[in-house]
Amino acid sequence: MARRSFFGEKTISFARLYELLASLIAYRKMTYSESRIKSD
Repeated sequence: MARRSFFGEKTISFARLYELLASLIAYRKMTYSESRIKSD
C-alpha cells in the first residue's frame, strides 16, 4: 500500500515536471518568434 502511494506521488511529480517543461518550451518558442518578427 505504501509502495503504491509512493509510486503515485512519483508519477504525479513527473507529470508536473513534464508540464512545466512543456510550458517552458512553449514560452521559449513564443519569445523566439517575437524576437524574430521584431528583427525582421
